Amino acid sequence: LRTAVDQLHAALSKADAEAAQTHQQQRAKIEALTAQLAECNARTVALEQEVGQSEARQKEMKRMHEQGTEELLRQLSSTRASYEAEAQRLQAQVQDLVAQREALQGEATRA
Repeated sequence: LRTAVDQLHAALSKADAEAAQTHQQQRAKIEALTAQLAECNARTVALEQEVGQSEARQKEMKRMHEQGTEELLRQLSSTRASYEAEAQRLQAQVQDLVAQREALQGEATRA
């Protein structure tokens, strides 16, 4: 009976040691997975921040593009108006010169 009890104690001790080792391995796995999860969460937060910054930059670039386009259209309109005014001035000058030439030709033929 004593041998059986000793064998039972040895078997229980071995089972306890194996259970403790399995528990320790599982705890190490849980800690490793927890660390990986924390790293993934940190990367996710960083990526979300990058996406937010990228979206903000994209909106700013779009706004600047629209603003630049509006400014170019204003400049184009102003330049066009200036050219049209210059064209009208030159047309009036040409008409004045033609009238002067005709007047001088009229005087030359009378003289």
